[in-house]
Amino acid sequence: MTTSFLLEQSAWQELADRIALILGVPITTAFESPNRYLLQGPLTSSGNPMVYLRLEIWLVAKEDIGEQHWAKLGYFVLANDYRRQGYGRQIINATKEWLYSLHRFDQVCLYARPEIVPFWEACGFNPVENESRLCWYPKKIKEEG
Repeated sequence: MTTSFLLEQSAWQELADRIALILGVPITTAFESPNRYLLQGPLTSSGNPMVYLRLEIWLVAKEDIGEQHWAKLGYFVLANDYRRQGYGRQIINATKEWLYSLHRFDQVCLYARPEIVPFWEACGFNPVENESRLCWYPKKIKEEG
């Protein structure tokens, strides 16, 4: 059984504040649906957001594994003018640190186009065998570290 998992607005604002420190601009937050959260930077001269990040959070209960909290990086885009300068990795690392600080997540997954997979691997995500997704397992890292 999969259910939505809600976080307080203050928790999302904390992540927005971390990203704002990286980019030096204010980041807004919004709820798109009960378990889908959006973070967005100001618009660039081309009319696109400087940064756009969509996170989805679920509580999954399965008989064979018990309860698991997981997040999905549903969408992440950084405006062209801000790419290849380290901002993307800093934002993803800040997002992972934030999720890890909540002590609730068993995995963070995403689906990526093949040409983007090296970026996600450099950010610590690993391909899942026989699937088209990549995952990061914070609890596994804690146990190994």
